[in-house]
Amino acid sequence: MTYYIDTNIFVRFITGDDEKQSPPSYEIMKKLSAGELEATTNEAVIAEICYVLTSKKLPYQLIPSEVKERLVPVLALRGLHIEHKRILFDALDIFASSPGLDFVDALNVAHMNSEEIELIISYDHHFDQVSQINRQEPLEVLEVLCNTSKST
Repeated sequence: MTYYIDTNIFVRFITGDDEKQSPPSYEIMKKLSAGELEATTNEAVIAEICYVLTSKKLPYQLIPSEVKERLVPVLALRGLHIEHKRILFDALDIFASSPGLDFVDALNVAHMNSEEIELIISYDHHFDQVSQINRQEPLEVLEVLCNTSKST
């Protein structure tokens, strides 16, 4: 039987901040590590974990490199199966090494890298710090398309 794991189980395990919920969450992770439990989750849960752990509004306030340091071993647990796990690892690398880039944007870059896409249409200037991609604003793209259609 495969289970689905929600954000709060991961957060309780990573932070150990709840004396009632953290020990059972630890046991779940221990079972996953030993392969005694099969479970899955998705990218939205991982994104929420990153948001919760880095939020200035919550008590954890970790920096992205600390989130990566704590989350990578969890994602690598033997019994935890996540679609696109390699992309998640890449996204955590990008997240940890790109100040100002939130995890969802790092995940976008990781997907772009995986699909060998180099251009992103966005108003978000923080993409400019990521060397693997180039950002264009919508009007730039529309201008290129207009010029291309005129020349054909």
